[in-house]
Parts: sequence; structure tokens; C-alpha cells
Amino acid sequence: VGTRSKELCGGTHVERTGQIGQFLIVSESAIGSGVRRIEALTGTEARARVVERGRTLEAIRELVGGTRDELLARTTELVKAREELDRKSHQDEKTKAAAEVDRILASAEDFSGVKVVAARVDIAGQEMLREAGDILRLKLTKGAGIIGAVVEGKVLLLAFVGDSLLSEKRIAAGDVAREAARVVGGGGGGKPHMATAGGHDVAALDKALARAREFILERIG
Repeated sequence: VGTRSKELCGGTHVERTGQIGQFLIVSESAIGSGVRRIEALTGTEARARVVERGRTLEAIRELVGGTRDELLARTTELVKAREELDRKSHQDEKTKAAAEVDRILASAEDFSGVKVVAARVDIAGQEMLREAGDILRLKLTKGAGIIGAVVEGKVLLLAFVGDSLLSEKRIAAGDVAREAARVVGGGGGGKPHMATAGGHDVAALDKALARAREFILERIG
């Protein structure tokens, strides 16, 4: 029959457990196969941590309102409200991205049967930029383009090449993205069908898009 060992260690061993005083576990982790470490505070340090936690809970209670007994319920309500707000915000962003895609498609230029787009978009972040790029690739199978946005003071760029045009091996999205990124003082790259890039010179975004457009036209002839 196997045995389990337990040891309380804090440097110098105590003569009796009563010397430890208050005991507060602060962490627990694995340090090896079948071995776990429990770290705790004792004595005055443990009491100080309990007091600190109590003050934190009181500060939270004052923020959310209600009594201490209602603290968990109030906090849960706030978390659920935030999640719902985030969900609605995400849906709003998707709606906006869809509208931006429609606008870009309407402005696509036709060069001997190849559709080309280069446009600034009003999109909140990289996730929505990718979603817009995915839709554009599906809509413009024989096309290529780049879209860009300023997000949190930085330039985000996404280049794409439709499958039909990609099969001709005349242009790769990574090359388009890197060409545009040079103009905004950045870099990037990716796969032949889609690539991302970024930079810090937000004032040069329109120039970067224009350069990417020229680059695409050079490649498709």
C-alpha cells in the first residue's frame, strides 16, 4: 500500500503547529509527476492578506452597490451585461464590415477581366479586416486587392488574391502586402492568397494603398 507524505516547511521547522498561527493558502501548483506544491502565508502576514482582501471586497461592493451578501449576484449581473454589450458590439462591427465590403465591390476596377480594389476601410480591428478580406476573395475569384485601416494609431493592411487569378501564378498577396507596408514604415507577409501587414505612418495609408494598386497592375500586365 502506498503512503503519502506531508510536510510544512518554511525554512526553520517549528516545534508545534500552534506557533504557525493563522494559515492562508495563496497558491497550489504541480512541480513534478505526482508532486504538488502548496504555498501559504502564516501569522501576521496571513492576517494582513485577509484584511487586504476584505478591503478589496468592500471597494468592489461600493462600486457595484448593494450589501456584501448581494455582491456575487450584483457582480454576476454586471458580467452578463458586459458580455451582452460585447456581443452586440461585435454584431454591429460585422454589419459595418459587410457594408464596407459592398462599397468596395461596387468600386472595383476591371482590367481586362481582372477585378482590382485598393481601399481604406472603417473597421475596428484585425479580426473584422480578415472577415472583410475573406468575403472579397470569395466575391472576386479573378481579382486582387488590398484594404487598409487605422486602428489604435497603427496601420493595418490586408492583401488578397482570388483563387482563379492565383492559379495563374501572376501575383501573390504576400508581395502586395509587403510593397504597401514599405510605404507606411512597416512590414508583413503571409500566404499567396491572403497576407497582412502593418506600419506606424498613418498619414501614408492612402499612398500605401495607391502603391499596392500600381504593384497589382504591374503584375497582372
